[in-house]
Amino acid sequence: MDFSLPALDTATKYPSIPTYHVIGERGMLGEDTNVVFEAGEDVYLTEKVDGTNCRIVVLPGGGDFLIGTRDLFLYAQGDRVPNQVPVNLEILRTLMEPAAAAADAWTGKAILVVFCEVYGAAGIARGWADYTGTKTGAGARMFDTATVDPAVLGWELDRIAGWRERGGQGFAPACFNPIAQFGLEPVPHVKIAEGHTIPTGREAAEAWMEALLPGTLAGLGDGGTGNAEGIVARTADRSKIVKLRKAEYAKTRRQLANRR
Repeated sequence: MDFSLPALDTATKYPSIPTYHVIGERGMLGEDTNVVFEAGEDVYLTEKVDGTNCRIVVLPGGGDFLIGTRDLFLYAQGDRVPNQVPVNLEILRTLMEPAAAAADAWTGKAILVVFCEVYGAAGIARGWADYTGTKTGAGARMFDTATVDPAVLGWELDRIAGWRERGGQGFAPACFNPIAQFGLEPVPHVKIAEGHTIPTGREAAEAWMEALLPGTLAGLGDGGTGNAEGIVARTADRSKIVKLRKAEYAKTRRQLANRR
């Protein structure tokens, strides 16, 4: 398959996820929300794992794959990308086996993208100690999958980026379940909530999140049981998707308290 590496990179990044509450002055969360979840609308809640946002990209028909963070590709067969610094090598060690398994399993005509968080090793993310008692041995959790029509790669980069941010990628459940295919665990499921039960007030939403997820469900082999970074809330078609990070709510509380 002939393709431009910048075009493939742009087409396979995960779309930006806004915060649930609008960010205002000095980075504080306001009372307004970026989305409104409706009564009767199923909202899927998963743990937001504090790691490095990564992707496995499998080209049509399988066999050939690339591995990258959200910002850049780290590995491709045939030395198509440069060697990387040690922290990125940790990501490659973590994702190489599931990437090869995905490439062996995929037979579709589209590009398959598996989105993961790599976490739990020093240098991967600041919150590594919440998941493990050691500084080495990262883990990976899948948080989404999508397919991309190869025809998109012939567009200008700005057009591809706009298409991606408007939900152009074909998200699961349209493509196969990679968990069953090559053993990559999903991010922890918290619950499916009816839209109207999710609080809209900032303080109420923070309390709701803390009650649902007081600690991480993604501890690694030595039993990490620390703080959870937060929750991602989304509808099945991804038309509504937001993140709630505990640190942002705590920062807002501190800043408001200092004003009094």
